[in-house]
Amino acid sequence: MNVLSAPPPGFSLASRRGLPVLLLALWAAAPALAQPASPCVATLEVAQANYVNQEFAQAEALLRECLNRPDMDDQTAIAVHRLLTLVYLRQDDLAEARQSVVRLLGVSFEYEPDPVEDPPAYVALVESIKEQLRVEREAVALPEEPVPPEEVPRDSVAVPAPLPVLPPPPVEAVRAYRAGPALHAYATVGAGSYGGERGRAADWLVGEFTANSGVTLSLGASFCLNPTVAAALTYRLHHIPRLLTLRSADRNSPVMADRENPIREDDSSKWVHLVALLGRAYYRPLGRSASYVDLGVSASVSRINGNTRTGFGPRGGVGLDVAVTPEIGAFLEMSATIILPGDAVDHIATSGGSDILTFAEVGVRYRLKAW
Repeated sequence: MNVLSAPPPGFSLASRRGLPVLLLALWAAAPALAQPASPCVATLEVAQANYVNQEFAQAEALLRECLNRPDMDDQTAIAVHRLLTLVYLRQDDLAEARQSVVRLLGVSFEYEPDPVEDPPAYVALVESIKEQLRVEREAVALPEEPVPPEEVPRDSVAVPAPLPVLPPPPVEAVRAYRAGPALHAYATVGAGSYGGERGRAADWLVGEFTANSGVTLSLGASFCLNPTVAAALTYRLHHIPRLLTLRSADRNSPVMADRENPIREDDSSKWVHLVALLGRAYYRPLGRSASYVDLGVSASVSRINGNTRTGFGPRGGVGLDVAVTPEIGAFLEMSATIILPGDAVDHIATSGGSDILTFAEVGVRYRLKAW
């Protein structure tokens, strides 16, 4: 027997006949295996990089180019609509963001946002519009033969007009006002108490605060680096009714040259000016309400008998910030400032090396610009 002419073990005649069939099947499958990826995949990656770099106009132009292509698959179309919605949200264009979500759901109504990877405002918007469209679908009977999706351009999916008024935005959407980077302006009104040589002593802290208190007003600006950390600059005008009150210590003060009338009210002021530079840290900032702490430094200016005095010292405070809309918030704050030296505010120092000013106030904060 010729060993060289014998087929290898296990290689039967049926196997030899099946070989051409196998080769033919591989040849037929080759075009499918070499099928290129969706034409917008690379464009989508560039648009994503533009979005991260806050180049929103460039990202929007690239994404709109993709939407005009007829050969884009559904998975890529969903990714394009998602990123386009995020671009609109970052630019506070809620109307365009809503329409982009409607078009996304026109590609796949079963689409679900990722609560971990997607921004909270995006998740809330998608869920809200999806629920709204679901209610409309249940109220209106669907046509027996719907138009196949392939025959409807993706950028012209019908948008319900007019859309019903949505309920007030949920917590996830409202808390966007605290996100950063963003610039805020704020104003406060409240009461401030004076602790110094001209102050009135009381048995407990609340009584002492009330006995020496006066109105306080402030204006300020804050810059949120992110939802947790912010920096603020504040100007405060504090009225101290007892700042010009005569006490025995006044007659021993070298700045009071006229012993018969040691304080000349026409040449003095009960208003103290304060400027503070602060750092702020929020606790659990992603909810509708968030508590925070302030630490910083403050400078003061006061005037008595024509003499202007300045002081400087640390300031600390605590507060509760509540988001009302994505642009507006309200807050409640309590703070204290220690002013050095002891005669900086009241121009006398007989019992200590500093004056203490404490404040309780309410305020409104408005987001001017977000990046």
